[in-house]
This record gives sequence, structure tokens and C-alpha cells, in this order.
Amino acid sequence: MEAEATFIERAFWAAYDVLAPVAAAALTWAVAWLTGLVRARLRNDYVDGMTRRLNDSIEDAVDAVNQQLDALLAAAKLPRSPGGKRLTATEARTLKRAAVEQVRSYWGAKGLKELAKILGFGGGEHAAHQLHTVIDNKIEAAVYRRKTRPQME
Repeated sequence: MEAEATFIERAFWAAYDVLAPVAAAALTWAVAWLTGLVRARLRNDYVDGMTRRLNDSIEDAVDAVNQQLDALLAAAKLPRSPGGKRLTATEARTLKRAAVEQVRSYWGAKGLKELAKILGFGGGEHAAHQLHTVIDNKIEAAVYRRKTRPQME
């Protein structure tokens, strides 16, 4: 019986010597894989949060500038106004510039750099120009949505 126990014991330890490194390697791989998934999820959530924040800041800027627009439209309805019943190109540029400045002040220099990095624009003056273009386009889209949205009475 003792010889049998010794054989089983030796077989167990031999299997342990083979399987322990394999199990440790598998566990290490599983932890690394899971860590990668968590990092990717956190990164995606961060990017999603930043883009939502960008959209919200643009909507807020368009809302804030909308008050200026109401005043300009009231003036534009006067028969002697430069644009007649429409905004002049200068008035439209002034409103758009005000919305862009509202968004830029909301984010600040550090936030704009981080946003450019997240959107994949890198750094430098070219990235700032690309980000400015994105903000301009999003403001145009927000204004268009506002124009085409049914008016609530």
C-alpha cells in the first residue's frame, strides 16, 4: 500500500510540476487580457464623455448666442436695417464668432488641447485649426437643427 501511495504521490507531484507553470502562464495571460479590456472600456467611456461634453457645450453656446440672435432679428425686421428682413453676412459671422468663443472659453486652453488629442488631431497649430473647423461645423449643424426643428408655441 505504501508503494502505491508513493507512486500516486510521485505522479501527483510530477503532474503538478508540469501543470503549475502552465496554469500560472494562463492566469497571467487572462489577467493581462482582462486589463486590456478594462483599459479599452475606460478609454472608450472617456472619449464618449468628451464628445458628449463637446456637443453639449456647442448646444449651450448656440442657446446663449440665440439671445443675441433674437435682438438682431428684431432689428433686422425694421425696414431700414442693412439686411432688410434677413441677417447680413457680417451679423451672421459675428454671431458664429460669439458661439465659437463661448465654446472655447467653456473648454479653456487645456481642455481644447485634450479634446484635439482625443479627436486624433495631435498637437500644434494644425491641430488647433482642425479643432476650430470641427467646432465651426458643429455650430453650423446645431443652428441648422434649430432652424428645421418645429417651433413650440
